Amino acid sequence: MSGVVSFQDIREILLEEGLEHLVVMKELAQTQLIKLLPSDNLNEAIRKFGIKDIEAIPVVDPKEPDLLLGIIKRKDVMDAYNRAILLQVAHQTKKLE
Repeated sequence: MSGVVSFQDIREILLEEGLEHLVVMKELAQTQLIKLLPSDNLNEAIRKFGIKDIEAIPVVDPKEPDLLLGIIKRKDVMDAYNRAILLQVAHQTKKLE
């Protein structure tokens, strides 16, 4: 994996008639990537989503950082965070009963 192109990166080009055939994705790709490893926890994912306003982060192999294993979406991370909070609250409520 050598870079990522987001919709924000190409939005202006899509609006310019005739440019879509002149632009090469390699020229638009962000090469300084925010990446996650399979071993990263929920807090690390939330922290990295906070670095930049992006909707997805590539998950890469720790031994081969250019090998894409998958993509994690901000929504999925926030859903997991909300589930963890709800489970923690439910657990604490049961202790009080």
